[in-house]
Amino acid sequence: MVGVSLGNFNALDIWIRNCLFQDCTVGVTNTYGAGNFKIYQCIFRNSSKYDISMGNTGEFSVRCNTSVHSAQFFFAGFTRNPAPSTLEGNTIIDPTNTTAIVVNNQGPTLLIGNTIRSLPAATGGPVAKFSSTAFSWQNTFTVTDPVSAGSGSFSDQDRVVPAASLKKLAEPVLPQSRAIVKRKIFEVPMGANAGAIQTVINRAAKASGSRPVVHFPFGKYDISSTLQIPAGSDMQLVGDGFGDQNASVLNWTGGTGAMVKINGPSSASLQDLTLRGNASSTNLMITNADQKNARILLQEFHQAGGQQGLFVNQLDHTQIFAYDAAFSGLDKAVTVIGGPLAASGHPAKGQTLIYSGAESNNKLSHEVRGGGRLVVQDTWYEGRIKTTFASLFDNSSFTAIGDHIATDPANEAIVLNNFYGRALLAANYLDGLVTTQQAAKGGSLLILGSLSEGDRLLKQSPGPDTRLLMNRQRNHGSTIIRGGSYTTDDTGVYDRGFFKALVDATAPGQNTNWGATTVRLYRVMSLGGAIGLDIEAR
Repeated sequence: MVGVSLGNFNALDIWIRNCLFQDCTVGVTNTYGAGNFKIYQCIFRNSSKYDISMGNTGEFSVRCNTSVHSAQFFFAGFTRNPAPSTLEGNTIIDPTNTTAIVVNNQGPTLLIGNTIRSLPAATGGPVAKFSSTAFSWQNTFTVTDPVSAGSGSFSDQDRVVPAASLKKLAEPVLPQSRAIVKRKIFEVPMGANAGAIQTVINRAAKASGSRPVVHFPFGKYDISSTLQIPAGSDMQLVGDGFGDQNASVLNWTGGTGAMVKINGPSSASLQDLTLRGNASSTNLMITNADQKNARILLQEFHQAGGQQGLFVNQLDHTQIFAYDAAFSGLDKAVTVIGGPLAASGHPAKGQTLIYSGAESNNKLSHEVRGGGRLVVQDTWYEGRIKTTFASLFDNSSFTAIGDHIATDPANEAIVLNNFYGRALLAANYLDGLVTTQQAAKGGSLLILGSLSEGDRLLKQSPGPDTRLLMNRQRNHGSTIIRGGSYTTDDTGVYDRGFFKALVDATAPGQNTNWGATTVRLYRVMSLGGAIGLDIEAR
């Protein structure tokens, strides 16, 4: 009947990646319970009713999936409640229903960059039907009148093409299990100290070019001096599990300094390890990491406690990708400072992208300054301590899309400080205020298709060019609520160039220079520390 079914209102922020749903009645749904989901890079084949359906509302994201010959791709049942949702980059091939997407809740919905090839018998729309407001942008259809939406909706750069021009559409290949490759393994003795571990690392470094493995068996290793991974190395530091217990744990016992230092340019990786620091430590430092096309991947990186979680310091070229990352209990979770080019207003490709995340109880979750660029997508923040989700300065660039931001409703969730950069807030749930301070000329702020829990969304002093489009508000106990939320008046007009520049920032570039830094972290936990992960240009 159902591939994945969410069972109740606490089944929240479920991430579904790289799955195959074949011959299901429904692929993914919450209609038999509640909760919310985010679905990425999945394939749906021949769903007899829906690939994806929802009843109870929340925040939903459906990105970069492929549907082949299903009855209908997406269905949201009727309810008088809002559901900020994003359907982005999906490929829908030959749905048997003419209408492939139906949304009957209060939205708002973003329909961005999807391709829908209808069957030859389909001669007219709608292909996507929305009862409430929707923003349709850069979608490709094969029938006329493809989008039907409620008042206040708008579309830009959608196109209708002949179905024959899309005849080469096909399923992508899902990621497969890694092939077993027998690398040379250098075993770290159980309970070894820093000196003994460094000796093993030095031996492994001589085998660079073959991705040697330095293996830390389950247990605790007291580290009193910095473990140095030499520049140019492609070694792998691998443990037997990460977590605050029952793991391979490197425990800092030294003074001020780095526990593990990766000297760049480097292709080293860390996997299934925990780094436990103290108030003086930098748990992991990556230096000389700012070559053109440099990349750093964080897959399930978790920083718990401490002063600073991720510190991106003056990088112009490096792209940092964090998937399924978590930051909790920090003074400051993520800081991104642009490099000299960015600070001078001539940015290169450098940016930090957080794709799906879980955050809680940080005093400040995201700070961007010096022309830095940060994208936070599909991240769930929750915590009732006095907190700020994002603090933006000078000519920085910030995009928050598909996020759940549950701070104190009376608190300033996002603050623009003397800000003259660009910020896009889209399809978010915001339980707090967006505030501009210390007026500056030349900045731009767009809040699009978001839901505010309070009786207002924006607290503004004179500052950046601010535009609010297609938003909703909800204020418990207010007599002006009709159903679960009410529409707010638009402020300003939609600007294509501004929107495109910030949406394009969520798409990673291609890495063609393998001589650049390419560092990977898989399932690495950092506990405490003055800084958890410090990435430096020099």
